[in-house]
Amino acid sequence: INVELRRKDLRFPFPEDFKSKIEGNKVANIGRRAKYLLIRLENNITWICHLGMSGRWTLLGEGKIGMPGKFAYGAELGSGNGPHDWVVIHMDDGGKGVYSDHRRFGIMDIVNTKDEGFHKLLKDIGPEPTPESLTPEKLTDRLRGRKMNIKSALLNQKIVAGVSLIKNKSTKIDLLNCYQLRGMCVLYDYQKKSIGQKLLEYSEETCRNLNVNYIWMNAREKATGFYTRFNYKSLGDAFIIQGIGLHSFFYKKL
Repeated sequence: INVELRRKDLRFPFPEDFKSKIEGNKVANIGRRAKYLLIRLENNITWICHLGMSGRWTLLGEGKIGMPGKFAYGAELGSGNGPHDWVVIHMDDGGKGVYSDHRRFGIMDIVNTKDEGFHKLLKDIGPEPTPESLTPEKLTDRLRGRKMNIKSALLNQKIVAGVSLIKNKSTKIDLLNCYQLRGMCVLYDYQKKSIGQKLLEYSEETCRNLNVNYIWMNAREKATGFYTRFNYKSLGDAFIIQGIGLHSFFYKKL
């Protein structure tokens, strides 16, 4: 890949050797740790990327499903020609990846792959919310002695990585005292093992303990049957979330 940097920083400045350590190398694999993308290169360098609140990657080229968008005022987003397309990687097959971030809250850094776990952004993150990583014993140990409500604890990435249940009003319908469920997913190898059901039931129980009246979410189209099965109601037509795909609005009174 070849890298085109169109500014000197995002949330923080790019490392001085950022471009030279990435350019000319092949991507070996792409992983994830909590909300950080780990783009591992064949030269044993890991490119760490956090999207912040407003960042996104768009893949363009033959065989790649990319969805460039537009801002409300008409400017392009994710095409490689937009005013907020800050990082462009050019691939040897003619395709490209475009990182866009109009608020520049994203983070990019590099580290030797063998030292990933010791990087300042990753070393204190809690276990992933999967059965082999987060056991009841581990969660109990991490919560022991802490004085905070359950929402704050579960959103603390040092305790648990990747849980998202937030107090947030819906723009689709006026729901009194509601929480939004975001980013719920189960890794492919663990699907069809009732893990999604347990996550949903735990989220509902957490909200009931907080005296929350409603839960709502923007559900991926392929997950609508799952939420219907647990008595969530759909509202309105399906809609597209740019860069992700087709979604439907669901909610449930607790």
